[in-house]
Amino acid sequence: MFISPKFVIAVKCSSCGKFKKIDIDLFKAKEAKGLKCECGGSLLSYKIVNKEVVLDIKCVFCDRIHRYKFKLKDIIEKPLKIINCSFNGFEIAFAGKDDAINAIIDRYENDFDELLKLLGFNYQSSVRRV
Repeated sequence: MFISPKFVIAVKCSSCGKFKKIDIDLFKAKEAKGLKCECGGSLLSYKIVNKEVVLDIKCVFCDRIHRYKFKLKDIIEKPLKIINCSFNGFEIAFAGKDDAINAIIDRYENDFDELLKLLGFNYQSSVRRV
């Protein structure tokens, strides 16, 4: 069984509100790396320390930076890891396999569209990913 050293993380930008998908190769993650959204907003930084992936994510809900540590094995083997704001529990990021990430983002975008319709807005989202 081949286990890929790559995973995807999707983070909702705290500046523009769009999901940004990032492909991460664990072989290249020894050095800390910071990433920004196309809008210029700070998304996250990541590095590997002692067989753990360390993520610092700018929270779309509370505007703070939260630190998360996950075992490499868990990130590689699990199809989806949901990452929550440590203050209010809202989901701020997803990590795992590309197809699982796409499915959950699609679900969130559809749920958002339905919520807007229930509130009386005549709104159909276009692609909200960058």
